[in-house]
Amino acid sequence: MEMLNKTPCKSKKNILDETQSSNVNLINQIYCKLDTQSPWSNDKYFYKLTIAKTPLRTNYHIFSFEDFKAISRKITNGVASIGRVANRYFWNKYFIGGVKVVSIIQENEQSYPTFKLKFLLYSNYDNLDVLIKAGLTSRIRKIDPLLSVSFDYLGNYDKLLITDYTNALNSIYSNSETLNKLGEINMKQILNNKTQKPYFLGDLYGK
Repeated sequence: MEMLNKTPCKSKKNILDETQSSNVNLINQIYCKLDTQSPWSNDKYFYKLTIAKTPLRTNYHIFSFEDFKAISRKITNGVASIGRVANRYFWNKYFIGGVKVVSIIQENEQSYPTFKLKFLLYSNYDNLDVLIKAGLTSRIRKIDPLLSVSFDYLGNYDKLLITDYTNALNSIYSNSETLNKLGEINMKQILNNKTQKPYFLGDLYGK
């Protein structure tokens, strides 16, 4: 199995030893950005949103990694709506900011990889995992009904949130026949995911 690793944050000292996490460099990039916002007050609530999709034997030939990544843009900036509430308004109402990374995990050489958009989000609102989970899930599955969605409360800010959030981001069998069935364009993007940069949202964007 080939483990895909990340590049270090150059502006901050490493916060974790590589023996503790294969994603230490990506962790640093995220921590560097979040550190500009600290100290975090106790009235901020952190959540994890995970959107996943696994190609199947029946549809792998139409899977697009680029289209999957575009789901992030559709739910945060899209004009689509449920009822009279646009996705952008819904998103901005409940979330102050956050960060997104992409995970690709292949369990074995015969399986298709599971692709995940993983969001670490923070809000002024408590209990969003109860209050908006159904609505958020509906908006996402309106984009693609085959997506798997989870939305969980994490608590107040802690460095360990970042470590857990970035755990096991990339693990693939790069020479497996199953993976290569996804096609040259997808394969190129899958392999390039090892050098991904985190995408920051809300008040972290552009800082």
